Amino acid sequence: MTISYFLNAKTMRKRETKQYLIEMSRKLETIVTNREKDLSIQVIDILNVLKSLEVDPLLIRNAKIILTVNNLRKTLTDEDVVKLSKNLLMKWKKSVIAENHILRNLMNHSNIRNETQLRMKFKDKLEDILKSGTTDENRLKSRDMLFKALTSDEEIKEDLLKVVKLAADIEKCIYREFNNTDTKYKIRIRSRISNISDEQNGELRRKILNGIIKVEEISTMSAEDMANDKMKQLRQQLQKDSITASILPEVFGTTSDLLKCPECKKNNCTYNQVQIDRADEPMTTLCLCISCGHRWRFN
Repeated sequence: MTISYFLNAKTMRKRETKQYLIEMSRKLETIVTNREKDLSIQVIDILNVLKSLEVDPLLIRNAKIILTVNNLRKTLTDEDVVKLSKNLLMKWKKSVIAENHILRNLMNHSNIRNETQLRMKFKDKLEDILKSGTTDENRLKSRDMLFKALTSDEEIKEDLLKVVKLAADIEKCIYREFNNTDTKYKIRIRSRISNISDEQNGELRRKILNGIIKVEEISTMSAEDMANDKMKQLRQQLQKDSITASILPEVFGTTSDLLKCPECKKNNCTYNQVQIDRADEPMTTLCLCISCGHRWRFN
């Protein structure tokens, strides 16, 4: 669930959405029951459309479409269908979890118990925070995407109103730096979203939500600083390998494919000639295999 649902941006009206979900559920059942040609292709097309929709979590909870998609996952053997079905069910599950959290949070701070009234109250609060200081569509979209990235955990435990404010503050900080929404602004926003929503980078997301990483920091951090530990180690190794490769000719001498490593039998070697014995003795050739690291020498 994203901010855009509550602000009715790019979503169908509730009645239209409910009817559409019913139709798609029937269509999927018909395709599978009648074993129509190109079954998997038709199912995947429908699932992709469903995945692209921002659907009211209340409709999801009460819709037959959940059972239909779950049955697809269990009955069809096509890997793409199974994977897409799981992803769609997970998206809907997260949407319902977030919706339930919102309602619980509002009930704890309000005497209102009617769900519709609570949702409207939340929408008003959300809209005030989201549109604080701007009506620019690009900036509002950026805030929406940052919010989605910050709430990309399967279980959302934070106060979502605070998370919305955090997303808005990050966007404001980035906008102040560029004072426009041109290419540099968009690149900065996208890099935050990519790293924050990375499933393997949950530590970054948690530090931002807990205030360990401040708004000003996350707004200006480099891609290297935001990367998860595995990516940082990989980059460090690549940098080390790059430095090693650049100094090998200087430290270990001349590269030659005429030398053959006695260990790995490859011709990727370097050599240096040094005077080890007396001056009247021939020079010693020191060899290094770049491929396996084996060293040897001959006179």
